[in-house]
Formats: sequence, C-alpha cells, structure tokens
Amino acid sequence: MSKFYGTVIGSSSTVGTRRGHHDIRVCGQSWDGSVITTLDYDSDEKLRVRIGTNEGSGETMSILWNKEKFEKLECGTFWLSETPEVVGSKGWDAKYIRTATWALMKDKASGARFYVVNTHLDNVGVEARKNGLKLIMERIGQINTKGYPMVLMGDFNMKPAASEL
Repeated sequence: MSKFYGTVIGSSSTVGTRRGHHDIRVCGQSWDGSVITTLDYDSDEKLRVRIGTNEGSGETMSILWNKEKFEKLECGTFWLSETPEVVGSKGWDAKYIRTATWALMKDKASGARFYVVNTHLDNVGVEARKNGLKLIMERIGQINTKGYPMVLMGDFNMKPAASEL
C-alpha cells in the first residue's frame, strides 16, 4: 500500500477476513448489510477486509483511504435496485446484487472536500447497468448539494461506447 500513499482507492468484489492495524481506513458495506470494520494485507500484499457481524459473507464496494492524509466526514451504501434502501435487493434484470458506496472526504492538509462513489455494475443485465448508473447519478445529485468535486469509480462491466452510457 505504501506505493499508493496519499491516495483514495476503490475496490469491488472484495470478500475476505483479516485482522490488523495499519494507517488505512475503509468505508463500505457488504451486499447483506454487514459493515466493514478494518483492513489488512495477506502475505502476498493483497488487500483484505474484515466484515462486521457476518464475516466472510457478501462482496463489498469499498472505499479505502490513508487516515494520515484524509478524513471521512460521511459515508453510506445503497443497493442498485428499485428499492435502494433495502439491504440485499437486486434490481431490474441484474443477475447479482449490486451496490454503490459513497464517502465525503476531507484532505487534512488543504481542507478541500470531495466525494468518492465506488460501484460494481451488473455483468449480465443491460437494464441493470443503465438504471444502476441513472440511480447513482440521481443519488449524487441528492447527496452532493454543495457541488464538491466528485469521483465515480468502479467496475462498470461495459465498454466506453456501450448503449447504457
């Protein structure tokens, strides 16, 4: 992680358990609603997360940051479905449960604030990708009322010329 020092990183399809105390923090929620609590490395330097009450179940759309450089002011997760507040809900023609995690961050040196949104769109459902992106854009508008810079990242499961865009 030291080569990414000072950055904010998004991970998708993250599943696993591990314990440790590093200068990294994580914001995210698994598809079943368990909250991620810590981050560590395995012996191959792969990122691993420890999930709260249901260790090991469900993938996450996590946002990771260096606690020395950034402060998380707010964060949340919503499900890419017709019922985004319902934990574990699957939308439209999706094959899998998908979520988006967002965080309002503050750069400790400059005080600048910005939003980060991390997601993983469905790899099968065209309508799920299209409506998932639409939902994310609507939520960004609702969350980011002050017009802070916004970074949207994740696994979009489509090519740049895809009709869903």
